[in-house]
Amino acid sequence: MAKGISELDVHQAADDIIATGERPTVEKIRAHLGTGSPNTVTRWLETWWQTVGLRLRQRAVEAAAPGVPERVANLSQRLWQAALQDAGELAVAQTDSARQALDERERALESERVTMVLQIEASHRRELEAQAQARAAGAAEELLTAQVSQLSTQVQDLLRQRDGAYRRNERLEQELDATRRSLGESATAHDEERRALQTHVRAVEDRAHAEVDRHRLSLRSAEQGWERERVALSTALRESEQQAVAATSREQQAVRHAQEAIARADGLEAQLTSLKETTNRLTEALRHTTPSTPVLDQEGKQRRTSKKRRHNASPPPLSDKAGR
Repeated sequence: MAKGISELDVHQAADDIIATGERPTVEKIRAHLGTGSPNTVTRWLETWWQTVGLRLRQRAVEAAAPGVPERVANLSQRLWQAALQDAGELAVAQTDSARQALDERERALESERVTMVLQIEASHRRELEAQAQARAAGAAEELLTAQVSQLSTQVQDLLRQRDGAYRRNERLEQELDATRRSLGESATAHDEERRALQTHVRAVEDRAHAEVDRHRLSLRSAEQGWERERVALSTALRESEQQAVAATSREQQAVRHAQEAIARADGLEAQLTSLKETTNRLTEALRHTTPSTPVLDQEGKQRRTSKKRRHNASPPPLSDKAGR
């Protein structure tokens, strides 16, 4: 409230303005007084409007009172104005007290408002943090969902790989069975070839023994026939050796097939070793069978020597007959 301005001053200024036939306003009262706060003038102008009817009636009564001296009227007017001023000051004091209480209340409310604003801001921050956490949780959930989908895809790939491995295992087992059957067939064929070779060797030996027996009948014919038979026997032996070499080559080829089969299907090494041992025994048997020819040669020589001695001791006609 501006200093030097009271409710009485504002009321008197309003009375003066309205006496001129104009409506009192805040700007006109401030211009009439030359000072005053707009808030204070507004407040006292409102009280003037509340008491304007009473003052107008008071003035009408004063104007209607006959024989009242002007000085008495002025004095009574001043007393009334002084009473009004005291009442106004009292009202101002009460209003100031109320205003102070109101200001304190306003400050308390302002403090509470600031506190509430801070709480609201803190709540807003917590809400933002919660929203950020929610967004982070949503992103984490999306990431987990993507990881779960990726893991599901990997599981499906692993299942397909497992099924493929099962199928490959079955195929390898089938190939292994086929290889085993092939080895069995190769072994059977090898046994048949070995038996056929042994039969042929025995037949050759039988023929050789038969030829030796025929050579005993006649020395010269035996010598000539023996030479032919020896050549034939050598040829037959060479053929048998060639057949043995061919059989060995077939055996080696069978061994190579067996080795390739063993390389594709692990675990057949023992059977291949057995087949090799069988081949070695057959080769050894063939090696022991081949030297029969020199024995026959030595035996034939002894028989020829014995026949020659008997020939030298016999008479000539027998020799001619033997020659013929």
